[in-house]
Amino acid sequence: MPRPKRRKRGWHDWFALWARRFRTVASVAIVIFVLCYVLGAFVRIGKSSGSYVQAGGAVATLVGGANLLRAALLRRRRSVFWAMALLPIFFVAGILEYYIICHRDLYWIILALLAVAVALNVYEFALSLRAVWRGEAVSRESTLAQFAFLYVTTVLSYTLLYTILDPHVPHRLFKMEASIDPLLDFLYLSVITATTVGYGDIVPLTAGAKMLIMSQTIICYLFLSILIGLIVSWTSSYRGRRSSQTHSR
Repeated sequence: MPRPKRRKRGWHDWFALWARRFRTVASVAIVIFVLCYVLGAFVRIGKSSGSYVQAGGAVATLVGGANLLRAALLRRRRSVFWAMALLPIFFVAGILEYYIICHRDLYWIILALLAVAVALNVYEFALSLRAVWRGEAVSRESTLAQFAFLYVTTVLSYTLLYTILDPHVPHRLFKMEASIDPLLDFLYLSVITATTVGYGDIVPLTAGAKMLIMSQTIICYLFLSILIGLIVSWTSSYRGRRSSQTHSR
């Protein structure tokens, strides 16, 4: 019996594959960045050369250990081998990202990584939406994961954008009643802007700042409306299948 011919992968398939891989790398980089920020802002391990080694060790222990535990639970020797091989990479990544945390002028590196991740995920998410619009079968878990990643990276991108731009403007972009830490303050601003809460303790002062706030609000509202539309579509299709099964009986 002749074997069925495999469908040749087009550039869309290869692009989606590498987009998923880059999304994984970006997700790990975000986790390491947040962990390094916690080590610097709350644990306060300092800015000496030994502090960078401590940060790398903490990242390798926590992130690499979690990855190694996941591979051990899968009970695959190859997965365990690659998890162990990634430990020194996590160590170096922890050192580099802690160095970035200690030097605000280098935040643009993480911002560039997030921008590429957002662009790739927008394309992949658009393909999923097109498939849903055409009535094709789409993995709900994968689509929700794309949406969650896109929402989180958008919030973090605006956080870094505010943090990078604010000190380089002569009269500052925002007025704050009490500043705790620049990155934490602008993460707070980005979250309350995305959720449209707006307590008023951080206020935009310039036209550029107001434009940034408006663009983030519109983008996040667009994401939420798309999510609500997907949920309504999935719910109606599920009810349609249930009713057809009931009538067939």
